[in-house]
Amino acid sequence: MHRNCLLAACLFVCGAVWLAFAPRLEVIFIAPGDINVPLSGTTAAASPDLAGVVVADPLRPFTIVDSSGNVILTGNVQDRVVRSNNLGTLIFAPRLRDLDNHNTRSFIWGMRLEGFGDFSTDVDFRTDGSGDVGPNDVTRSGGSGDQVFFHYDPNIILPPHEGLFLSVLTDAPSFAEVGWITIVAQDGAGTGLYGTTLIGTNAPVPEPSTLLLAAVALLGVAFCARRRARLRLAAKRSEPTAITRG
Repeated sequence: MHRNCLLAACLFVCGAVWLAFAPRLEVIFIAPGDINVPLSGTTAAASPDLAGVVVADPLRPFTIVDSSGNVILTGNVQDRVVRSNNLGTLIFAPRLRDLDNHNTRSFIWGMRLEGFGDFSTDVDFRTDGSGDVGPNDVTRSGGSGDQVFFHYDPNIILPPHEGLFLSVLTDAPSFAEVGWITIVAQDGAGTGLYGTTLIGTNAPVPEPSTLLLAAVALLGVAFCARRRARLRLAAKRSEPTAITRG
C-alpha cells in the first residue's frame, strides 16, 4: 500500500514537471514589430480555435528565376482560408506544394504574407495536415503590422518536400483577394536569394457593414463641411455694406 502511494506521488510530480516544461502547442499572438518569434507547430486538438470549415482553397502557381533568368524553382501556393468553428473569424492557412527545383538544388527560404494591417494575428503552423516542413520563426512588420514573414531556414523546404499549412488566426470576419504573397528561394549554389510575388491572394478585410458605415460617415462629414461653407458664404453676403461719405 505504501509503495503504491509512493509510486502515485512520483507519477504526479513527474506529470506536473512535464506540464510545466513541455513545449507549448497553442498558437502564438504576434504583435506588430515582433521579430523572429520561434514556432514549434500545433494541432487542432491543442488549439481548438483552429478547427473550422474551409471556405476557400485555390491553387496559385508560381515560378522563381535567378538573376540570369534561369528557372530555379516552381510550385503552387495552396491559398486556404478557414472559418473558425469556435470564433467565427477567419484563419489564413497557405502552404507551399508541388515544388520542383529543376535539378538546381534550390530550396524555399521564406514566405511573406501581406494584407494583415490592423488585424490581430495568432500564428503558428499545423503539424496535423498535409506537408512535412514548417517554418522556424515568424516576424511581423511594424506600424499596422501589414506583413507577416515566415522564415524557414534552417528548416528549409528542399523539393520534393512540401510545406505544412501555416496558420494565421485573425479577428477578421471577411476576406477578399487583395493580399500579396512573396515566396523566397535560395539557389543551389548558395549565391543569392530570389523571389516572386503573387498579387491578389486571400487576405482579411473588414465586414461589409463596417465599410458601409465608414463610407456613410465620410459622406456625412463632407456634407456637413459643405453646408458650413454655404452658411458662411450666405452670412457674408448678408452683412451690411459700409457707406463711404465724400
